[in-house]
Amino acid sequence: VRARPASLAHVGAGADTRPLLAGNLLADAMRLFGFLGKKEDEPHGLEGLGEALAGAGVTDGLWKDILEAQDIEDALDEELFVKRVREFTAKNPTPAFDLCCRCVKAIETAIPASGSTAGDQSPELSEEAELAITNSAAVLTKLLAAGPTKSEGSKGLLDKLWSEPASGGLSMGARAVNATMAMLFIDGFTADSPSDKAEAPECASGVEPGVLWLEGVGPEGGGNKADANMQDNRETGLRLLAALLCGGAPTEPPEPSSEEKPDKAERLSPPKPVSMDPLIVDTRAMSHLCDPNRQVPRRAELFYSLMSVVLAYDPHGLSVPYAGYFTGTKDEQFAQLCLQILDMLLQYDKDVANDAKGAIWERMPQQHPGLHDRQALFGEQTQVFRRLLTGISSEREVTFIVDGVLTLLGTVGEERSTYLPKSMRLPSFLTELLVLVFHFSICENFIRAACKDGDLAPLVEGLLEVVNKAPKGPDEPIIMLVWATLLRLTSYREVCIACNEDSGIDGDAEDESLLDAIFDSAIGTVGEYFVVSKADTIRWATMEACMATLTNLAPFTEELIAGTTCHFWALVDRSLKALQGRRSRGCAYWLSHMFECADYIFHYQYNGNQHFAYGMATRLPALKELRALAAAAAEAPDAGPEARASGAYKSPRSDDSRTSSDAITASWGKALKARLDPMLQMLEVIVPHLEAEVAKSETTNPSEAKAFLPRSLLGLLPPPPMFVTRGLRYNASTHRSCEQCLVACLAGGPIADLWDMEDEGESDADDNGNDRGSKPFNPAPRGGRGKAGRTGPSSLTHVANGIVAS
Repeated sequence: VRARPASLAHVGAGADTRPLLAGNLLADAMRLFGFLGKKEDEPHGLEGLGEALAGAGVTDGLWKDILEAQDIEDALDEELFVKRVREFTAKNPTPAFDLCCRCVKAIETAIPASGSTAGDQSPELSEEAELAITNSAAVLTKLLAAGPTKSEGSKGLLDKLWSEPASGGLSMGARAVNATMAMLFIDGFTADSPSDKAEAPECASGVEPGVLWLEGVGPEGGGNKADANMQDNRETGLRLLAALLCGGAPTEPPEPSSEEKPDKAERLSPPKPVSMDPLIVDTRAMSHLCDPNRQVPRRAELFYSLMSVVLAYDPHGLSVPYAGYFTGTKDEQFAQLCLQILDMLLQYDKDVANDAKGAIWERMPQQHPGLHDRQALFGEQTQVFRRLLTGISSEREVTFIVDGVLTLLGTVGEERSTYLPKSMRLPSFLTELLVLVFHFSICENFIRAACKDGDLAPLVEGLLEVVNKAPKGPDEPIIMLVWATLLRLTSYREVCIACNEDSGIDGDAEDESLLDAIFDSAIGTVGEYFVVSKADTIRWATMEACMATLTNLAPFTEELIAGTTCHFWALVDRSLKALQGRRSRGCAYWLSHMFECADYIFHYQYNGNQHFAYGMATRLPALKELRALAAAAAEAPDAGPEARASGAYKSPRSDDSRTSSDAITASWGKALKARLDPMLQMLEVIVPHLEAEVAKSETTNPSEAKAFLPRSLLGLLPPPPMFVTRGLRYNASTHRSCEQCLVACLAGGPIADLWDMEDEGESDADDNGNDRGSKPFNPAPRGGRGKAGRTGPSSLTHVANGIVAS
């Protein structure tokens, strides 16, 4: 009845309206299922809105129609699609700015008129106020979603929104952010607080528990699952918040990696560097929202509500095979939207100022045993939402978070191990979940709880496999975040010890441990990026994170299987060959990390690593040549910046220009020589004895030859060195990686329709008549190293998509 008030206007008082209503409902149902065409002659009531914004502006009469319009979304899709809004805001942003002001003021007026936000004893929200809030938010969302990108659009509208008024006070942009936050917690509209204020739980640290959307994270006393209408209202507010935070960035998502395999020439040449250009070109809304010195309502309530909704979502449904393909779609989409907003709130534009090359911190645990102040190593968190994240400490909240993350990330392993093929559908937000876990990796309480409960193995396995399973996002940023997260995790002693457990990842050997899987994956990533240069910031940072992860694990590596040691020494052979052939000087930098791993393994874990020791013993001549090169580099003087800039100084192998120009230096030579000297002295004792025993026994099998290695290296090596543990702070590469993943996910997520470039009737079509203007971002699937990746959605997914499309 509320949807069709105009259709009943001609019916007299007292008349029976049921036949007319039934006819309307039947017609709508037939039109929905395709038996009747769309009523092209039925006006939506907002004709001329686009022309008004391109001309003199919105009149009072048109504004009244906007506030009272029913089903305004379809009309806005026709009148305010992205391409059109950008055209008239580029010419004259004043009419659009005036309309934005009307929308913000309408939301501000409707909220206090109905009793402010939840928790206050006030009248219920009237239908007129509810409609005004919803329609104003929808119009404002469409205008902001057409914001500029790095290559298109004007900042004229945003500059007007964020300009400080001459009379003082907040800018209209700040008021829009505050109004959106307040809108998300209106009693009876987006929040379900107790009707009796005396029964409501007391505020804790400025947080009102009664308005939380769901109980889980935050003070106890949160609400229960909302009904469909309230969830739709929350989605309206979250759509507006997404448009405020990212503008028009999802209209130009990062390009997916090519599905075609590179030829040999492409593999030997450096790939095109991953762009470090910002995708979100205007961060003023984010800065206002995250600034602890700004007064923004309901920040903690929103943060806790989003996290509770996301981590309470259960992708298993009724635990019936294949049921996940047809149930819970709306709940999953809402959880995905909440997760996308939550990830956006944890972004911080000041991370860009931190150079990726100096973001890795180092410490020696043996000098500071029992150090528990990990937050000091990551730096002080001045961003509001990161403070809230690191402040979660109660056992109830931490347990809820760990269980929720493992439930979602554990579907990767469950999907692989299920008996029925394709019987479990993975969540559609694995990429967004990876971003959230990356932020969780700075939370000591989260990591220690996962280790204490024995839940670390599923977490690490999920991280290693999410590269091949994540349905959205560019490859390189996803790989970067996986290794950045693993580097942070392995900075904990408990994590390194737990990695010696058996792995559930499909491998070549049955006895493969989780540590073997990490080593293999890291070696594969470094091998794939072997020829990149420091100019390729994200790939170079990924390689550094891989190597630092291995050096963190090396002192705790109880046993590496033969296959893993073969991969490790094969990478060493490749680096030595490239160094001798003067093809890549950057490999010298990685060699120092590799032999740091070897040094730790020999000193701390020799007994269980006979395969590793045998691999090094068979490379004694090559290692002697490397030591000679390191000694020559150690004796040469380091050149200063001026000498390198002028070209007056050339270190060994300086003719290579594709990689780092300062890889081989005196400091590098001294450090590598210091590590090689004791190991070579040890090998010069072991190898002759090993060769003599092999010749005596006429052994030709390497497995049998390993039995002649000494049981212990006591007396053959100097005292063990103090090992170095490394971690990773937020920096430019992690910020850009998160940003690229989130923009790609928004462009292909549940609110992708916000960034349709053209109207449905004007969008381009391909040769088959399919719309190209509003197709969501769908990157090519990825394949793992030596394993087949996902080749696309299953047939059941196609069936489900066909039903939804119909």
